[in-house]
Amino acid sequence: MGKIRYGLGMLSSTPHNTTKAVVNDWREVKNARVVELKNASYRDSVFSGIFEVADKKDPFFEGVDGLKVEIKVHWYGRRPPSRWARALIGAKRPEITEGYSGLVGWNLGDPDKEISSDNPNWPTKE
Repeated sequence: MGKIRYGLGMLSSTPHNTTKAVVNDWREVKNARVVELKNASYRDSVFSGIFEVADKKDPFFEGVDGLKVEIKVHWYGRRPPSRWARALIGAKRPEITEGYSGLVGWNLGDPDKEISSDNPNWPTKE
């Protein structure tokens, strides 16, 4: 597999913000800490699904625009350079589920492109 591609400015095709991004790739996890999000937003896109939370004791924090949670998800095939994505989730804090096994959202990107994580050019999954 390829290396993780850090940073959002590496390709001109990676938008900084867009309202069009959707969850278009998933990965299998075992015994993970996850959160189910409904109508969360990141970089102007609204999405829902189950996501693995960042490896922190408390991945929630109050941002200037509301409550956020740090989730392990890529943006157009790239991991943000210094931390995982911080999704805006509104006022209600969803519960973290411990020990989840199954599919989680792994990439927010082009709605017309389902990405295969088995692609050798895809970032490694840690």
